[in-house]
Amino acid sequence: MAFTLVLILAFGSVILFVGLAAHQEAKSFDTSLDEVRSARVARTVSRFYSKDGAWAGLQTPLQQAGRLSERRFIVTDAQGVVGGLPTGQTPTLAV
Repeated sequence: MAFTLVLILAFGSVILFVGLAAHQEAKSFDTSLDEVRSARVARTVSRFYSKDGAWAGLQTPLQQAGRLSERRFIVTDAQGVVGGLPTGQTPTLAV
């Protein structure tokens, strides 16, 4: 009886440890993936502005990046002016 109880506790501990480790690893992977996606969008925006010298037309690449990452990106300049939106459209969410 005592041996069975020890085995149950041992297996339960191992299962708990493995589950926590897997959860932490998944969380770490999600964080890394978010960082990579953010860096990719930042490079895209930087290249676009370097090439064209303006924000006009930026909306299309931002929409494509947003679809891939399931987010909506809005770019503002240092004064907070939104760039890359079609004329008359106002942002609803800034990321």
